[in-house]
Amino acid sequence: CTLFFFFLTSELQLKKNDYIFIEFTIPFSSPVYLFVRSHGQVLGVSDSTSYMKVGDSVQFPFTPIGNHSYKVELVFNCVDVVLWLPQVSLLQTHLHYEGRVNIQDNIISLERLQLSDSGFYNLKIDYFTGQRPQNERFHLQVFEPVSKPSVTVDCQSGNLTLSCSSSEGSDVTYSWEILPPCGNSCFVRQGSVMQMKVKDGKGKKNYTCTAQNIVSRESSEPLDLDVLSAFFLTGTLFYIHKRRKKRKHVPDTRRYYRITGIVEK
Repeated sequence: CTLFFFFLTSELQLKKNDYIFIEFTIPFSSPVYLFVRSHGQVLGVSDSTSYMKVGDSVQFPFTPIGNHSYKVELVFNCVDVVLWLPQVSLLQTHLHYEGRVNIQDNIISLERLQLSDSGFYNLKIDYFTGQRPQNERFHLQVFEPVSKPSVTVDCQSGNLTLSCSSSEGSDVTYSWEILPPCGNSCFVRQGSVMQMKVKDGKGKKNYTCTAQNIVSRESSEPLDLDVLSAFFLTGTLFYIHKRRKKRKHVPDTRRYYRITGIVEK
């Protein structure tokens, strides 16, 4: 069972057009998934999966107990991303993450995310006073946003083949739609390639291809198949006309002979 919650941005003091989407499952079902976005930043939540774009920032919150002395470590694939001792203002960052890590108000921020940042992160708080350590686990999935797709058209033997591609994006899926008005459903089919007869495209104007992944969605410019069908039909007729015309003006180089009799030997 999956539950969805939508919160008004005003209640969370976010700017207009920001959004928060949280999805999670009840106990004994599949893993918890959470996605919180505000101004290009994603707030990670323990034991959850957060989905982000390349270039975004992710925040790892932590809550130390009382006024005890402690240290905080953020570990990714057995690599210490950052080590922080607030009592002595010591901040040690791994060379690979230099310039990308900030700590403020009990939040570790990892900025300018890359595809290689996808994976599991462990945040650990160790207390020097003997308190039990705190451990939190985060799962990040970073995706490259899709670019606006382009459509190529090929016509052979009265068949139209429309091919859609996006030059950027990871885990991209494609679909085809007809722009309204389109009856009960505008959806045509899934996949990057669509084939049809030229005659079938007539009367079904403005096809678009949509490229999307979990963090982005882009659509191509509308493609008017009525215009394409007329173009290919006109081109075919013009080609046939030119061939016939050219054939009519080709000089006849064949030689003709008249039989006047048969000579017997």
